[in-house]
This record gives sequence, structure tokens and C-alpha cells, in this order.
Amino acid sequence: MTDQSTTPHQTPSPNTNVVQTTTPSNSFLADLTALFDRHPAVSKALMVIFSAIGGAVLSLSATYKFIEQQVQFQAEVKLAPYEKLFSAQSLLSSNEYDLAAQELHELVAKKVIEKFPEKMQITIYDNLLFAIVNADNYSGYEPDIYKIQAKFRENAPSTGWRSQQLGWYFMRLGAYDTATEYFIKSKAAFNSESDFLSSVDPLRGLLTIAIVQGKMNEAKDISKKIIAINSMTYRSYDDLIADIKQIPGNKYYLNIRAREGEALDINLNTYMKLLKDPSNRLTKTSR
Repeated sequence: MTDQSTTPHQTPSPNTNVVQTTTPSNSFLADLTALFDRHPAVSKALMVIFSAIGGAVLSLSATYKFIEQQVQFQAEVKLAPYEKLFSAQSLLSSNEYDLAAQELHELVAKKVIEKFPEKMQITIYDNLLFAIVNADNYSGYEPDIYKIQAKFRENAPSTGWRSQQLGWYFMRLGAYDTATEYFIKSKAAFNSESDFLSSVDPLRGLLTIAIVQGKMNEAKDISKKIIAINSMTYRSYDDLIADIKQIPGNKYYLNIRAREGEALDINLNTYMKLLKDPSNRLTKTSR
């Protein structure tokens, strides 16, 4: 076996070569300064360039901020009418009719309502009508009532509820003939809807007008119909009399009382005496 000499692995010696690093020479700045001194136009040109770059950055930042503001503004513009509608509905549920009427009036007056879908527009007009009819300051919304009437004629069916509300409005306003027309339309509409057959609200409106105008025979006939339709609430004339007695103190009749004066008290007493007369016996009356 031949001896094989092994060459030992040579460990490399540490690298002693120093990496040469260079530092900027101060002469560069001196040369640049000298260049600016010899050529002022170059200095001005560079200043203009850097200013333009800085201005562009600021302009871009301002543009982004403007876009953000516009997006936020448009979102608020679109949401604001809905917030006002929700606010008005909340006021209605709290019986704050005057405040609700004002909120809804602003939606209609500013034509913001046109931004709503058609079905929601009808809802807004329904809410406005209900608020006005029950508001203390109902007489200040006559232009809105005309808008509501026009809207209903164009885009909404004539329902018993809508006609009834309009009837109460015109009755409070003292327009008894117009109110009578709406109450009659309301009763006819309710008669065609089985769910509302027991509603006597239109008849109560007609009864009030008959009493105010001193039409006692008509008032008596209407009273019979009311009891025939809703015998659960009005079991006899006594229940109806108790209902009528509340008229003088009811805020919804204050304007009627102020307008009719003592004549209303006289007519109310005459009507109640008529119903209390023993000769008056209840008979079934057709609806």
C-alpha cells in the first residue's frame, strides 16, 4: 500500500485588505456655490423647479382634501332629507304634531321631496296631512293642503283614511261643505273595505257638522247609523251623548267653538235633549 501524503487543509489567512471608502469632498459644495455665483440664472431655475415641486405636492394634498370634503358633503346632502323624515315620524309618534308638521313642511317647501322615490313621497304627504290635521297651528298650512290634494289626485288612490283626514281639516277650518264631501267619500271608501266597516269616524264628522249647523233631524239619523255600525262602542244614545259632551273642551273643536259662539252650545244642548227624549227608540238602521 503506497503511502499517500495528505496535504493539510490550509486555513486562509485573515483578509487584511482594507476596503477603501470615500467621503464627499467639501470641494463639491464649494464648486456648486461657485457655479451659482457665476450663473445666477441656474440658481433661480433650480429654485423655481423646487418651488414647483413643492407647490404640486401641496396642490395635490389640497385636491385630495377637497374631494374628501365634497364626498362628505354629498353624503350629508343625500342623508339629510331622510334624517328629517325619520325625525318627523318620531315627533308624530310622540304626538308633537306642530313640530312634525314644520319638519315635513320643510321637505315639501324646499322640493327636497323630489329626491325621494315616488312611494316614499306619498308616505311623506300622508304624514304631513296627519300632522297638519292634528296641529294647533293647522290653519297656517293651507298651501300644503293644496299640494297634498294635488299629489293624491295625481299619484295616490283616494282612500277612506285620506278623505277622512281632509274632512277633519276642512271642518276645523270652517269649510263645512267641503268637509261634508270628504266625509261622504271617506264613508263610501270604508264601506268598500271590509276591514274598516266598523269605522265611524266619517260619520262622527258628519254628525258634528249637522249639530253645528242646527240640522237636528239629520244629526239624529246619523246617530242611529253610528250605533248600528259600532254597537260595541256605542251601546246606546247615552254613550253617544257622553262622547258629544267632550266637544266643548276638546282642543280640536276650540276653533269651531270660537267661530260659532253661543250657537254651538245651544245646538249641543238641543241635540242631547233630543237623544234623551223617551220617545226616541233605537231601531236598526242600514249602514
